Parts: sequence; C-alpha cells; structure tokens
Amino acid sequence: MQNLLLLLLSLTFTVVLAVIGYFLRTVHIEVKSFIKELTAYTSHLKQLIVGIQTQIDKGIEADIVEIKADIKTLYRSTARLTENQPNPKSNG
Repeated sequence: MQNLLLLLLSLTFTVVLAVIGYFLRTVHIEVKSFIKELTAYTSHLKQLIVGIQTQIDKGIEADIVEIKADIKTLYRSTARLTENQPNPKSNG
C-alpha cells in the first residue's frame, strides 16, 4: 500500500512538474515573441521620430530663410521711406 501511495505521489509530482514546465516553455516563447515585436516596433518609432525631427528642422530652416528675406525687404522699404521724407532739420 505504501509503495502504491509513493508511486502515485511521485507520478502526481512528475505530472505537476511537466505541466509547470510546459506552461513556462509556452510563456517563454510568447514573451520572446512579444519582446521581438516590441523591439521592432520601438525601432520603427525611432525611425519615425528621426524623420519627424528632420522635417521639423527643415521647416525651421525654411522659416528662418523666409524671415530673413522679410527683414531684408522691410529694411529696404524703411530705407526708401527715410530717403523720401524731408529732413526736419533743413526746414527750420
């Protein structure tokens, strides 16, 4: 009777260990797959961020060039206006 109980106990323990091992193996495969997908997704996001930063930098550079051109135009028009206005000191 004791031998049968010992046999059933060891068989139950072996089955429990096998189920836990199978579960851990399955979870490990799923986690490994998930980490691989997450790494690929993160890499893709980094590439998108670099692209967005490049577009922002290009936009800022274009805005700077446009603002410089506007300032030059304003300086020219201001210089023309001051040239066309009579000098108040010469009237007096």
